[in-house]
Amino acid sequence: MRWKVVIKSCTIVFVLFVLGACSTNNEEYIVKSGSITESVFASGNIMAGNEYKVFASGNGRLLRIVKKVGESVRKGDTILVMDADRLDAMRSSTIDAYQLAESNADENGPVLGELNARLNAALTKYKHDSIQFARYTNLFKENACSKLDLDRAQLAFNISKDEWIAANNRLKQTRASLRTSLQSASNQVKLSNKDAEEYYVISKIDGRVLNLFYDQGEMIVRSTPVAIIGNDQSYSIQLIVDELDMAKIEAGQKAFIRMNAYPEKVLDAEIVSIFPFIDNRIQSFRADAVFTSEIPVLMSGMALEANILCQSKENVIMVPLKYLVGKDSVLLSSNQRVKVETGLRTLDNVEIISGLQTGDRILLPER
Repeated sequence: MRWKVVIKSCTIVFVLFVLGACSTNNEEYIVKSGSITESVFASGNIMAGNEYKVFASGNGRLLRIVKKVGESVRKGDTILVMDADRLDAMRSSTIDAYQLAESNADENGPVLGELNARLNAALTKYKHDSIQFARYTNLFKENACSKLDLDRAQLAFNISKDEWIAANNRLKQTRASLRTSLQSASNQVKLSNKDAEEYYVISKIDGRVLNLFYDQGEMIVRSTPVAIIGNDQSYSIQLIVDELDMAKIEAGQKAFIRMNAYPEKVLDAEIVSIFPFIDNRIQSFRADAVFTSEIPVLMSGMALEANILCQSKENVIMVPLKYLVGKDSVLLSSNQRVKVETGLRTLDNVEIISGLQTGDRILLPER
């Protein structure tokens, strides 16, 4: 008789334990209405205005740092100088050759100046001999001079004429030759300057040197950046967004920014551009934003997180996301499974467009 009582007691305890376990899993929720906001998460960094990486055009040893980190630069300023002693000597030689060619090609220079003087002298003699020849021709007609005097005047005239023509041709030929030499020297200087670009790293913008990646004496490799330059008076936000959220993001949307450097602050921003390219390495795309609220002290490269506001609705029926059964069903308190049409989703809640009303009671499904 004692054994029967013990067995019945164990059975009752087991049944109560099972019922208790089931009731704890089926947590009930009363359907309510409220506001729901759909946002997309993104990570990113702070970027200085017009920030870009600077590359050298060639390989070489870093000879001199002209602009240090933090110093301002103007467009065209030299940032770094690479070892180019041999190039400097050649460049100096080409500049000297150009200056000499420029001097020679000048109409008042030593070469053309002398030829112009000779041409003027030949022209003066030619005019004199021309007058003399005309005079003796008239005298001969009047029998006032001999034929020999006329022949001498004519010979002098012909010689001076030929000398004037020769001097004029010599000037034209020399001028053309010197101008060709000047153009050639100018081209050599341009080529020399182009070669020098490989050894002089130049800034493309007005801004500030944000970082340098090489120390003096180190070998610079053409394929690696040597510096970062940007405008530290203006900053933008570069965001990386998952490709699954591509259709949700558009220019003009608000974004709320949190930074590791200012964990207590939430800053307002606005999406200004979306890059239509998916980076297959991380299955994401880039979107840029600008701050629309007052910003604290910033530095390029600061890490941040953003919530991009996509849609917001007021007075909608919604339930916690964990109460969904599958993608489109819920479990009523009567254990009846009903289908629902869903709308906006957040990390915690989901909008119910149809299938439920406020006040309905639903159960938490077993997982």
